[in-house]
Amino acid sequence: MAAVPSLTTGSAAVLNLAPGRFLAGWKTARVALRFETKKPRIQWVGVALDIVSASTGGGTSSYSGKVKVVAFNDAGKHRVIDAMDSDQDAEVRRVAIERDYDLLGTEAWCQKYDVPTSFAEG
Repeated sequence: MAAVPSLTTGSAAVLNLAPGRFLAGWKTARVALRFETKKPRIQWVGVALDIVSASTGGGTSSYSGKVKVVAFNDAGKHRVIDAMDSDQDAEVRRVAIERDYDLLGTEAWCQKYDVPTSFAEG
């Protein structure tokens, strides 16, 4: 029976791991962030101000806020990465942010999006 080669730090180059990823035994362990879009909640103070403004001859403004692109870490904490005006724009942005995370690795992604590495590590 042939001997099973051991995995060492040097073998990470053979597996072509992205920065921010590392080996733990035979499995590749990865800091996992999950990305979602969150629709804004109605801001009732804004609604009241819009009603008062409209009744006094002023125009109304959007009180619904922006759609947020949010990252969730393994501990369940979240961080807003970006906010967009529409659902479609937010989804396009979420896909781009997630693609950057997959391509750059955790450390470089955190630097690019000004997110503390400690958040990404859970």
